[in-house]
Amino acid sequence: MPEIKTFYLPRLSPEAYRADAVLHWTLPLFDRATGWLNASFHAGFRELMLHVAVREGLLCPVYCLMPDHLHLVWMRLRPDTDQLHGMAFLRTHLAKSLRPFRFQKQAHDHVLRADEREQDAFAHVCAYVLNNPVEGGYFIPLGALDAGEYRLSLTFSGTPQGRARITDARFDVAAEPAL
Repeated sequence: MPEIKTFYLPRLSPEAYRADAVLHWTLPLFDRATGWLNASFHAGFRELMLHVAVREGLLCPVYCLMPDHLHLVWMRLRPDTDQLHGMAFLRTHLAKSLRPFRFQKQAHDHVLRADEREQDAFAHVCAYVLNNPVEGGYFIPLGALDAGEYRLSLTFSGTPQGRARITDARFDVAAEPAL
């Protein structure tokens, strides 16, 4: 019988997931399984995300559910926020909704460095998450086939604490389709 090898992605120190950490999480399904994503799952996901946000002191400015994985960007709201606890809670409770499917053993995380948390760089990370269905070929903006191009627009504004927040996000078609 062949030996089954398991491995884990390297993790940073626990402190990297606390304090002012901003993380881009990717949660792939085991063997990139599809067939689990539907309106009922999305409704339960939104409800659970709200629960995790309140419980763990998190803000999710953007997420994307793809046929074989999820993307989330999480930011802390409280000094005691621990994103590893939040992710463990989310994965545990989403597992019930995913059955018979399941997540891979570990989520992939990318802790945004200080330079990646600046307005333009942060907008780029959010645009990547929002643009994932387009890049994956799952979404074609209205008129894009006729117009030939589209653009993702994110509008940010500052907060009194000096942090950026998205105030508008939309896909724009570059030109009106021919009738």
